[in-house]
Amino acid sequence: MTQEQLRMQMLAGIITEGQYKEKLNEESTITPEQATDTAKKISDNLSQEPEQLKQAINKANQAGISMDMIKQAASQLKQGKDPEEVLKSISKNFQEEVNEVSVADAKRRNLWDALTGGAGLGTIIGGAGLLVTGPTFLPMAILALAGASIGYLYREKNSGGKVRDADIIYNAQWEFKNQMNSQGRENTLPSPSLFYIVDNGDTPKELKGKEIWRYKILDRDVVGDKKALWDSYDYTTFA
Repeated sequence: MTQEQLRMQMLAGIITEGQYKEKLNEESTITPEQATDTAKKISDNLSQEPEQLKQAINKANQAGISMDMIKQAASQLKQGKDPEEVLKSISKNFQEEVNEVSVADAKRRNLWDALTGGAGLGTIIGGAGLLVTGPTFLPMAILALAGASIGYLYREKNSGGKVRDADIIYNAQWEFKNQMNSQGRENTLPSPSLFYIVDNGDTPKELKGKEIWRYKILDRDVVGDKKALWDSYDYTTFA
C-alpha cells in the first residue's frame, strides 16, 4: 500500500490518525536488502532516461541531497562496495549532515515522483509493501541516484560502428575537455547527451546552423553543438 492510499484510508475514516502515523513509522521494518532492491529498480529506470535523471537530481538538491552525497555513494559503488553497505554508510552519514525532520513532506513527495517516474515504478514499489519514509527514504534516494548516474554513463548502446557507442562518447568527452582547456573552459567533461554519433562527414539535422564540434573515431564521427557543449556539465561523472 502506498502512502497516498494510506492517507486516503485515514481521510475516509477507515483508520485513525494514530494508526496512520503508526503505519508510517513502520518504515524501520524495511530491511537494507529491501531498500537496496528498491533503489536498484529506480536506478535501472532512471539510467535510461537522462532528462528524468536530471530532474531527479534537481529535486534531490531541493530536498537536501547534495551532489557531494551522491558522488560519495557513486565512488563507493564504483569501488565494488556492496550496495547494502553503501546504504548503511550513507544512512549514518546523512543523519550526521542533515536534520531530516526539517525536510518538508512536499519536497519528499516531489523527489519521490521524480525518482519513480510515475505510476509504473511506483506500483512496483507500492506492491512490495514498502512505505519508504523517515530515516531510510533520503539515503535510499542517494543510492538510487548514484546507481542511476553510473548506469547512465556506462549504458550499452550500439549505432553500428566498430567501436562501442559508450566508448566513443567517453573518448569524445575527454577530447573536447582537453581541446577547450586552453581556451579557458572549466576543467570538466561536457554532457554526454549532447553528442551525436554519425557516419564520417555527416551532420544530424538537429545541428544544422550550429557551430559544429567534430571528432573522428575510425568509421564514425562524434559531433555536437560547440556552444552547448561548452556550457554543459556532465553531472553523471564522479571522481
